[in-house]
Amino acid sequence: MQPKAKNPVKSDMMLFDILEALESAKEARLTEIADQVRTTKSTVHNHLNTLRERGYVVKQGQKYSLSYRFLKMGEQSRYRTPLYEFARPVADELSHEENLLVNICVEENGKSVHLYRTKENSELRFSTQAGEATYMHCVSVGKAILSQLPRERVNNIVSHYGLPSRTKNTITNKNALREELDSVEDAGVAFDNEEYAEGLCCVASPIAGTDGSILGGISITGPATDLTGEYYRKDLPSKVQRAANIIELNLNKY
Repeated sequence: MQPKAKNPVKSDMMLFDILEALESAKEARLTEIADQVRTTKSTVHNHLNTLRERGYVVKQGQKYSLSYRFLKMGEQSRYRTPLYEFARPVADELSHEENLLVNICVEENGKSVHLYRTKENSELRFSTQAGEATYMHCVSVGKAILSQLPRERVNNIVSHYGLPSRTKNTITNKNALREELDSVEDAGVAFDNEEYAEGLCCVASPIAGTDGSILGGISITGPATDLTGEYYRKDLPSKVQRAANIIELNLNKY
């Protein structure tokens, strides 16, 4: 959960509101940004000029957009943990073998953050991108990570965010989630049975560090029509667990 600043700087808050507005819009005119953040055009214009001077925003014609400088910052953020470096080739190999999407995720502020996503299966379209955060209770990789966290922390996360429903299959009951996490902890594998999005199923396994701490998780995703029967319940879980074990072994050598 993100901490609340005791004395937030209003100008900083406005600056980030503008950046997030540009992130959402891809590109936008001055008036559109001002309307989005609900302030004057002159205020937005001053912030944008400062951001342009520092190279964080570019202007083409009458439209503003985020610069590629954020790309470098994002890459630096991904390399904060060695997990990205060691998990990416394993994820790519698994994705290629199964022709399915594979995700590497970490927990931050009580949410599941996408560290890396393969693109092997071009037929699947997702709303999430690298760096995007999702609620943990409705995705397999989130449940895999939650199963390894202290129950007090899990309770704090649930108390903070609740258990919002995304589909009719999303777990929205605390007791049901506890039972699910106990099962995941015992099996070492978690499932998403169309809980995040209708028509999609996922299988995930946690990734632990040498000291037993939870570093993140790996999941594989595909159409619910393809992920059925023994393939979904036995074959894929075995392959995902194997991928997690390989990543853990490589990390242990690091």
